[in-house]
Amino acid sequence: MGFMANAGITTLALDIDGTLYSRFQLNMRMVRSLFPNIRLGIAFNWARKEIRRIQDEQPPSDETREGFLDRQAALVAERYKKDIGMIKESIDIQFYQAWERTFTTITPFPHLRDTLEQVKREGVRIILFSDFPIAEKPMTLGIADLIDDSFTSEESGYLKPSGKAFEYLVSKSGTERSKILYIGDSYDKDCVGATDAGLVSWYFGKKKVGEKASRSFASWSQIKAII
Repeated sequence: MGFMANAGITTLALDIDGTLYSRFQLNMRMVRSLFPNIRLGIAFNWARKEIRRIQDEQPPSDETREGFLDRQAALVAERYKKDIGMIKESIDIQFYQAWERTFTTITPFPHLRDTLEQVKREGVRIILFSDFPIAEKPMTLGIADLIDDSFTSEESGYLKPSGKAFEYLVSKSGTERSKILYIGDSYDKDCVGATDAGLVSWYFGKKKVGEKASRSFASWSQIKAII
């Protein structure tokens, strides 16, 4: 028996960007999103970091995606000295709408699909959970038929690693938290957040990580060998 059967895992939850396809592909597309308005791009990146810094101590009044987008726009508008409504529209055009187009050419890591096929044969559900919109990424990566559900942490009003974001994942999955395995490429956002929320957490990448990741893997073939 593999790890999942032995550990009683019934849901595999996955980060997307940097986990299912390379961070190089992600970074190239994120750089493009700085244009045409570089100043807006800098303010947007700052706002995402600021939300992570304050979100647990200063919870949003509206714990929905719309509430998250409003808070994000308010932070950018304050830094950018512009009207919130105009900034929210500009963010949608320069980032969210552009991402729907630019992420249609990403290619998956080797052995991703055959690993997920093995997971499905084990009777385990597969959920995608990302800080960014899912859009057409599952289809582009050739795994849409294997995915049972997908969510963005923005829908919770929070970003990873907030416990509120992972509580949202648990509630939407309908699975006991100890039976969810979460895999991500960010130790601080994915592994720390998932472990603190009571999930089993694996790190995907080549960096040295701490104890909040129960295991570490550098390739999907390594994951396939033990699941």
